[in-house]
Amino acid sequence: MENKINKVSTMRNNKLIGKTIIIIFLILFTMQAAYAVPVISVEPSCPDVMENNRFIVNIDIDPDSTQILGVEYTLSFNNNLLKVLNQDKGQFLSQDGVDTLDILNIFDNDNGVIKYGEIRTGVDYGVDIAGTLATIEFEVISNSGLCELRIEKTIISNTSAQEIQDIIINNGRIGIDQPLTSFFIDGYVFYEDGSDCNNPVVIITNLDLEREWTAVINDNSNYYQLMLNSSVDILAGETLQFNAIGPNAGQSTVVEYTVSQAQIDDGGFELNINFGSDWRDEWMGKNSEEGSAVTTSELQDAIHHWLDDEPVRGYVLLTSDLQEVITVWMT
Repeated sequence: MENKINKVSTMRNNKLIGKTIIIIFLILFTMQAAYAVPVISVEPSCPDVMENNRFIVNIDIDPDSTQILGVEYTLSFNNNLLKVLNQDKGQFLSQDGVDTLDILNIFDNDNGVIKYGEIRTGVDYGVDIAGTLATIEFEVISNSGLCELRIEKTIISNTSAQEIQDIIINNGRIGIDQPLTSFFIDGYVFYEDGSDCNNPVVIITNLDLEREWTAVINDNSNYYQLMLNSSVDILAGETLQFNAIGPNAGQSTVVEYTVSQAQIDDGGFELNINFGSDWRDEWMGKNSEEGSAVTTSELQDAIHHWLDDEPVRGYVLLTSDLQEVITVWMT
């Protein structure tokens, strides 16, 4: 009898240890997910120019509270449309008076490539306030066209001189003698039952250009709108991603939409957004494996979705959502 009790006790302890290990891993992953994500952006001073014009493009860095010690990038451009005249150091890495070293400053008009690198010297701490890393002066050498200014490669280093893996890149585009035609996007956001979802957040991203905008929401309504430029912000064949988030936790959906030439000609389109079912139904709904209870396989599936930011019924799990799943699994 005593052996059976000890065996049961050991099994319970092993189960508890197993769950504890999983929770410890989740805490570690949570700490990793909480890290800030720096942003490097190509910011043209003028999105539409004419032949023989000269204009400035800034390469801006937003550290998002991350201490940055050095940055390197490679930017490509169409050398049939633009020519680089100069590339100059900005104030981003030296904004607090610390000396910096240019490790790379090259522009190759024959191949349409620009390279730049800079590090802070004499200190073991970085900067965490947004600023301009470098400025590039271009001259327009064509009478018409669209030129992508694309960051092909970038290395942003932390205070340990290690590359920061997760960064956001916002590329740029220059229109040469292009008509500045307005492109208007609007629509309504609804819950699954068809009722109005008032005061949502709608983030629209051009996946080809890797630029995002937040739509304007009329006060206390489910109507959203966004004004873009059809020659600079969006072209026919490019894909827009709509990420709609409701005012209540657990309400979110992602929709991808490819813009047609007819819509470019029409100056925009309307897209209504409907939320799917609640994400909880995936693992805690009546049609899940064990109804309101969460099985170990369901927990593993939830962890997978959380780690990879993989949407569940159109919703991307937050850390608090995963904690909710864990709580139900443990009960």
